[in-house]
Amino acid sequence: FLQLSEDATADWLDALMGSIDSGRVDAALARGPPGDIVARECDNPNGTITRETLQCLDGMRWLNDRVIDAFFGRLEEKYAGVRRLGAHFYTKLANDGPEEESLRRWIRRWGPELPSRIIFPVHMSLCHWGLVLVVAPPDEGSVGMLTFFDSGERWSTREQAMARLRLVQRWLDITPLFARWKGRWQLRIGECTQQEDQSSCGVFVCANALRAAAGWPCSTRLTFDESLLPRFRRFVAHCILDDDEDDRPTGDGGVPISPAAVTSATSRPARRCARAESATLM
Repeated sequence: FLQLSEDATADWLDALMGSIDSGRVDAALARGPPGDIVARECDNPNGTITRETLQCLDGMRWLNDRVIDAFFGRLEEKYAGVRRLGAHFYTKLANDGPEEESLRRWIRRWGPELPSRIIFPVHMSLCHWGLVLVVAPPDEGSVGMLTFFDSGERWSTREQAMARLRLVQRWLDITPLFARWKGRWQLRIGECTQQEDQSSCGVFVCANALRAAAGWPCSTRLTFDESLLPRFRRFVAHCILDDDEDDRPTGDGGVPISPAAVTSATSRPARRCARAESATLM
């Protein structure tokens, strides 16, 4: 995957696009039976991504939660020390509070080792997505960083963004994995290019998640404008369809599953962003 540098400009996407398997992307996004299985979820051998689900990457549609989760899963696979939380984690946190015991199950698969970076999408009102990045303190004498990225700041105030980060900090402070850094988190708003349309927030979230996973400074704005959206949508599709021998998920018996060998399955309707639960600020 791309290792971004601080002087990255619009040509950062060129390095990504050179790795795309255009034929596979075209085939997956083309018209066909909506229940065709085109990919498997990263950490769930029984979880599938269907053609209908993936096709939210075609055109200028809103990205659904399963596509965002699948892309974040690829980032977790590719970048050492990066862990993700699912698209509904923040909604659960906001609705039930940081003391909710079931929230600990979301990080159980990580084991006892503290990740260097945690990324997770935040579903807000008006069918809008943002991103939280948690950077763990590098040593005992340091503070950690909580950063919120929002490509649609006209729909969400700075005060609301900081309230979301304070809620995340409350959860970190009472979670055993992070408890030794209680109260030692710095909260900030990350530099984020603003979207011009109303449907690309999920794409911006994925671009900012890539930037966060790659370790690009949060204080530096990623050059990402409307002209790059169609190309980056194809890159997201490519990552989800990625069946590299070392990375691709396996089915029963450890046999690699190739998205190129599309099979038919009963379709589970894609859950659109509009149907996702609305997070309530606490």
